Amino acid sequence: MTGSAAEKFVARWLGGTLAPVLGLDEIVAAQCSEIALMGRTKSHVFRLELRGLHEGCDVTHRVIAKFPSPDPFMRRLKRELNIAELERKVLTDLQSSTALAIPALHLAIQHEHPGDYLILMEDLGTSHCFQSPEDDVPFESVARIVDAVASWHARWWGKIPAGAATWLPQYNVGTIRDLLIATYETRGAESLERNASIPPRIRKLAQPLARRGQALLDRLCSPPLTVRHGDLHLSNIIVPTNPHGKVGVVDWETACVGQGAADLVGLTIGLLTAHDRRRYEQELLAIYLARLRREGVDAYSAETLRRDYHLGILGWLMRRVVLGLLGRGVPDDSAFQRLMTAIVDLDLDQRMYTLLEA
Repeated sequence: MTGSAAEKFVARWLGGTLAPVLGLDEIVAAQCSEIALMGRTKSHVFRLELRGLHEGCDVTHRVIAKFPSPDPFMRRLKRELNIAELERKVLTDLQSSTALAIPALHLAIQHEHPGDYLILMEDLGTSHCFQSPEDDVPFESVARIVDAVASWHARWWGKIPAGAATWLPQYNVGTIRDLLIATYETRGAESLERNASIPPRIRKLAQPLARRGQALLDRLCSPPLTVRHGDLHLSNIIVPTNPHGKVGVVDWETACVGQGAADLVGLTIGLLTAHDRRRYEQELLAIYLARLRREGVDAYSAETLRRDYHLGILGWLMRRVVLGLLGRGVPDDSAFQRLMTAIVDLDLDQRMYTLLEA
């Protein structure tokens, strides 16, 4: 969907439904002011500026509008996983007072056609700014994000709401588990092994990871459990321009129950260069643990955090390979290169069995 199509859709078809939600008598114009996230296999996310009338006065609202992926396979997959309903529930049922801001839901519409949906949510960017995925992220910003994510994890640490436990997935069971294990075992391992651009140690890890894939997912979904975002990367993170503002996180369609340390992988490896990750990795883990302590999570040691984080890196390798094969093939972006570098740096290819047995 293009920006102009999004504007027309909102203005023509949602004006009557959305206007009262935003406290307007009517919506007279919709302008796509920024494309926040775009990709062949991703949902389309737009920032929309809506101009309307309230008691004869012009009023402007900015919202984030999320449309489904244009890719037919991904639309079918997201329908099977009930992605739109999962995100709607997170935005409504898991709003909580933490150092991490998640957008309030304005409106969610599920269309009769398979995989079609629209989610309109609060634009956290009115007081924050989206950062470009190509930007170099300074350590101070990453530290701030890690601290906010730890606050979110602490809120749900060992106390997943009973209602949410019925709809939040776990990656070691069900449809998601079947997708990860089956795709990696049948295609992923071989794709890694035969790809000459992959470092030799990663190619040698491909088959052992396939053999222990279920054990790895089981460990990543074993206590201590919290509510994870599941896909933290820079396009999903809104960094405050105000030093006292909250870090915001959007795109909760991969939310799940699991170990919080796995969310850190997208922050340390995804946001930092390999050089900065080597320099700051332990400090970031310490920041995460310190926030957990301040929020009342005491029975979690630094040693256990490192182990869970290292297992999360291996889990991220499996996930990235599977998602790549569902798209265009084994990923070759800079984040994947940094992921492979981290695995070699930390000797995770040689330590996987020991980590799983610890």
